[in-house]
Amino acid sequence: MRQEIRIVVRNVAIVLAIVAVGLLWSSPGYAFLHWWECDGEPITWDSNPDRLRASDDSFPPGNAFRAALGNVVDRFNRNPSNFNFDLRYDERRVRVGGAQSEVWFTDDPDLHYGYAAMTYPVATCRELRTMDIVFNVNEVWTSGTDQAANEKYGGSAMSFQTVAMHELGHAMGLNHEGDEYNVMGRGREHVHANCSQARAYLGEDASDGAVHLYGANPTAGEDVGVVHWKWLSRVEFGDADFSDHTRTRIHPVSEPIIVWYEDDEPNYLLRNGQTIDVEFTFENNGGSRQAYVAVGFYLSSNDCITDWFDRRIGGFAADLGRNQVWTTTRRITLPDDLEAGGRQYYLGVIVDETDALDEFDESNNATYVARFYINPVPLE
Repeated sequence: MRQEIRIVVRNVAIVLAIVAVGLLWSSPGYAFLHWWECDGEPITWDSNPDRLRASDDSFPPGNAFRAALGNVVDRFNRNPSNFNFDLRYDERRVRVGGAQSEVWFTDDPDLHYGYAAMTYPVATCRELRTMDIVFNVNEVWTSGTDQAANEKYGGSAMSFQTVAMHELGHAMGLNHEGDEYNVMGRGREHVHANCSQARAYLGEDASDGAVHLYGANPTAGEDVGVVHWKWLSRVEFGDADFSDHTRTRIHPVSEPIIVWYEDDEPNYLLRNGQTIDVEFTFENNGGSRQAYVAVGFYLSSNDCITDWFDRRIGGFAADLGRNQVWTTTRRITLPDDLEAGGRQYYLGVIVDETDALDEFDESNNATYVARFYINPVPLE
């Protein structure tokens, strides 16, 4: 008996041809433990890498979205599992449910359903056969990583790269996830920002899912990172649920602080010598646990946090296992010699500040929590 089951959830449509009798469901559990199952077993690819063909109309040579797609797949393929995608370009004919996996832009509402993107897998029980990804051409997209263009930072465009990373997670076999900060939740809020750039990445939680489904790659590289986003809540949508994310914050200790937003960026009014709790989210995206990682807090005059010109004001040693995203607050005291009035400062952090790790991605080691100003009224 051949049974076709169609499940449509936000940003992803699942079309599976199920051979023999069996039910398809999203597995219960925590964090990355959400994938597609049949008869109690995960549905996965039986070979690696899986070839993904990009439409020649949507991703022609020299096109910015062609470069963006290649960048996302390259970042995805650095995950510590035994699975990756083999991206090929210039596919002339694309359609949902064909004999090969394809990716393209479409204006067909019967394919994008009004969402930014949809993923269409075709599978037998326990085995994915093809995986098609379509993007809604009517969305206002940005192909690059310029933070000012991103809708999550006051811009007007949706990040193609963050949405594409989310869809590749589905294409690998992961379902939506609601229990932790991760790309399979609100993927557009799963981004690393520093130096006016906002970059998409797979993240620790989805990487753990990849390892669970396909096994750990013994030659996987190492990578630790830090972001100014965190898990906020679980959002239910139809038969699925996924995580809602928000910015990390500066929290008061004993004295109230003032916060306001400009272009979706938090701003704080603080005082010289004030003690505050600073919140960041740390991740281990690599192949093995890092038991001692040097972390430093820095003050900068801009949103580009580095250890070259910025002022170190504290730090700690982090134990980053490759199993759970870690959002934490740390107490620091601001110096008492900062300029009051209109000068802006950025409070940031650098993970692996001593460069002890040989990492496959060094671009995600620093970020900022917010910009702030010093209240000219002194502490009593």
